Amino acid sequence: MKIRILLGIFFIIIIAMVFIPKISTEDTFHLEEMEKEKYKLLADKNNTEAIYKLYTYYHYSSQEFDKATLILKKGAELGNIEFQYMYGVRLLRSHPASSSFTDDKEKIKMGKYWLNKAANSGYKLAIEKLEDFPNLRV
Repeated sequence: MKIRILLGIFFIIIIAMVFIPKISTEDTFHLEEMEKEKYKLLADKNNTEAIYKLYTYYHYSSQEFDKATLILKKGAELGNIEFQYMYGVRLLRSHPASSSFTDDKEKIKMGKYWLNKAANSGYKLAIEKLEDFPNLRV
């Protein structure tokens, strides 16, 4: 009886793997050219939802990491604490950040600045990150 149940579950899993389409991260965050232009216009008008859409597109779909970093910076500079956190963490990681930084010391300094700014504004993830890594405090 147990073998029949296990074989039935195995069969269902195989069927699901064959017939359920696989959706990649790239597909999930893809933007058509018209959509991308619309979001760029909105981002130029400081629309944070558009900035987030462009960030996810640049990071996950087109993998244009410099552009993803620059759009996060824009959101951070607008005072959005989530973007401040994300931008700070991005700069502190070994992930390529932005070619606008000439050295790692400058990148680390700015990463700490934005992470602390988000924490000082009460952003919980930033506060937790600083508790886990006290050397990031400024």
